[in-house]
Amino acid sequence: MLGGPAEQAAARLEAVRRAAAPNRDLVAELVPALRPTLESLPPPTAVDPVEARARARHVLCSVLYALASPERPLVLAIDDLHWADGASLDLLARVASDPQHRGLLVVGRAGRALPRDAVGPRVDCHAIRLAPSTRRRSPG
Repeated sequence: MLGGPAEQAAARLEAVRRAAAPNRDLVAELVPALRPTLESLPPPTAVDPVEARARARHVLCSVLYALASPERPLVLAIDDLHWADGASLDLLARVASDPQHRGLLVVGRAGRALPRDAVGPRVDCHAIRLAPSTRRRSPG
């Protein structure tokens, strides 16, 4: 995720640290590999639940944007979208529909059909239906 020339990796890591600062604990929980890097940041201040949700959404988007760029694209692959709650789908819609950001591709798979507007009207979604595999497994 942060590979590449050392100078570029260090710059991306610093961008991720800045993006994660308002909610370091959430980012460290979602991406345990970043925990050692984020521990030196000050703990987030306590806020009411509505502000906490808004902060989490902003921080998660900011971290994804810090990791992705047109020069170094990021693919976010999500399985079992049919189990996602409304807040998670709203977050995906925000990330996928941001016209200012390039370099991030969101690919999701749902085991069953999602409502047409599950990720919002501004997101350009394309359903791809795959037929069951016809490849036979060889015995043993």
